[in-house]
Amino acid sequence: SSCGLIGVQDPTTGKWGYIDTVGEKAIDFAYDSAGMFSNGYAVVGTKDADGALEYGIIDTSGVMAVIPSSCSSLQVGSDDGMIVFEDATTQKAGYLKVADGKATVAVQPAYVYSSAWEFHEGLALVQTSAQNVSNEWSVIDESGDVLFTFEGNPEGDYADGYLAVNGYKMGDGTTGGVYLDKSGSVAIDKGFSSVERFYSGYAWVKMASDGTVGFVDESGSLVNAGTYAYLGVGVMSKTGLAWARGTNGTYGVVDRTGREVIPCTYNGVCIWDNGIVRMGNADGTFDLFDSAGNKLTTTSYQAILESVDSDY
Repeated sequence: SSCGLIGVQDPTTGKWGYIDTVGEKAIDFAYDSAGMFSNGYAVVGTKDADGALEYGIIDTSGVMAVIPSSCSSLQVGSDDGMIVFEDATTQKAGYLKVADGKATVAVQPAYVYSSAWEFHEGLALVQTSAQNVSNEWSVIDESGDVLFTFEGNPEGDYADGYLAVNGYKMGDGTTGGVYLDKSGSVAIDKGFSSVERFYSGYAWVKMASDGTVGFVDESGSLVNAGTYAYLGVGVMSKTGLAWARGTNGTYGVVDRTGREVIPCTYNGVCIWDNGIVRMGNADGTFDLFDSAGNKLTTTSYQAILESVDSDY
């Protein structure tokens, strides 16, 4: 949560509230649903007499914001503070912007509610009813202007300036996995059959030609790591490492050049933000390795706790 408040559910009552980063209650446990805070506001829900959720927006003090009476439903917020709402009359989705305790309509309701995605990096993906049938998407800005449309299957929102799209329909009618920039132009296309969203400068990709996998960086440089089932690149920018899952389900670690630094023979893997790697052995024990693949533990332990943030 960007404001330091964390949504938690009371185990006894089932109600949701918020605590701060030292565990102290900050907002009462009074809600039947609760979203993350974004730009100082969070979407919460309480059940009416019939058990249907009624939604509202609270600030960090728990004070309800004023929302348009036409709102019948709300989605969670986004990094940009735009909140998806459903209009009670048209049953179409638009976007609210909250400021000074009041929510106003920033984007008029015109889209399928389930296909109106959160804003990230100033852009959101939406579909009209017709687009929902044809698998076409529009990308809009925070004023609601449509910047461009495309056909394909987006993989998450914009991240690091790129949108990952699988099955993207090219001008010649062929399809493939690509990355679009914020103008809608194909920015990275290297013959991928499958692509995923960028995470801190890196993204997992799979080649159409031979099924091998690798990763790309923001410049479009490709590293082909070989015949793995998957690579986890969540901490690549911090550690220079990615965890690898082999085609037989075992795990190892590769570096940013695609070189295997820990063989893909283990039952589990966890890369810590400081570059230390915890590998799980077949007998349920664990060992630690450094970022070069050198084994640090002389004894295999029954459990090893994480000391820093990590990626599984």
